[in-house]
Amino acid sequence: MRDDVYEALERLAESGLPPPGAAKLFDVGTSDYLDFFQREILDEFIGGGGATCRIFEGTYGAGKTHLLQLIERRALDQGMLVARTELSQSLQLDDWRMITRYVLEHCEAEIGGERYRSLPRILERLGQDLTSSDGLIDSAAPHPAFARAMHMVLAGDYPSKAGRELIHRFLLGERITQTSFKAAGVTRIKNPLSKKNAEMILQTLSAQLHRLGVPGVVLLFDENEKTLQGASGRVTKKMTMTANAMRRLIDAGATGRISHLIAIFAVLPDFLERAMQAYEALGQRIGRAVRLTGHPGWRSPVLSIEDINRHSEPEEFVRALAVRFGDLVDRREREQEFESIGLEVLQTTAGSDYRRKLIKRMAAAALEDI
Repeated sequence: MRDDVYEALERLAESGLPPPGAAKLFDVGTSDYLDFFQREILDEFIGGGGATCRIFEGTYGAGKTHLLQLIERRALDQGMLVARTELSQSLQLDDWRMITRYVLEHCEAEIGGERYRSLPRILERLGQDLTSSDGLIDSAAPHPAFARAMHMVLAGDYPSKAGRELIHRFLLGERITQTSFKAAGVTRIKNPLSKKNAEMILQTLSAQLHRLGVPGVVLLFDENEKTLQGASGRVTKKMTMTANAMRRLIDAGATGRISHLIAIFAVLPDFLERAMQAYEALGQRIGRAVRLTGHPGWRSPVLSIEDINRHSEPEEFVRALAVRFGDLVDRREREQEFESIGLEVLQTTAGSDYRRKLIKRMAAAALEDI
């Protein structure tokens, strides 16, 4: 057995989640939807200049994180820039300055078969393939100074070693003073990341990257715990601010203020209901978007995890997964045993949160064959 499969099985048996990049090995039933998503959303809509939000709902262990890993892989293969974020107590969606800084620091892209992380490193790598960077950065961008800093990194046009470090830190969202820039010989770089200009920086980032040949920016938000809900389900100020941030992002895409960007939220089933309760305007936007799709199918902006898997019945999903695990351990005769394990999990697990338990049990059984 390959080392990567063995490692992935160990991780699955422990947590029910594969290591980064391994989700495709254990996926069953979502390839049709992912083909649709890549073709119509990533390639045609985002690559063509659109911006949108997509929301996937699922209970604990239903496969939300797994789905985000699959979308991340597709986006990286398309040459897109991807930033994946867990919504937690320390990183809340209501603070777009914090989210934007996280994106600038942790965004990833694959170039020439290698993966690069952080905006400055990605820009320096893109610059290696350019004969000239003239005209590739638009000085009339929403945040002209941020666009200029991107161009300086792309062109390797640094006034000094200290200037290079400060420009990189500026592009990572740090607050650099004009005094520090002046001492390093850097001019016309100002207005560092703040709550007021965070949205403009995201707009500038996505538009300028597209001019450099990056088809789009994919932001992945994963809610693994109820981080925004108050005691007894009370609607909090943070929830209201979060809903407003989502509404602003939807409006920015609809009006063309932001382009070549998709924000994807994988959330617990009551997240959206609470968000719309906190901010009615978000419900109006999402309801309008659903009506405009013409049907509640895959073009809908809100889908459950079950909606995108062709194995809609739990027993059907178990059978498909048993076949996949039999292939992975190269022992097709074990399929019936894997299926029996899965059916046992279904009998002892109420609701729709059986998938993670199912994966863990099958992975543990597969490891016994090694």
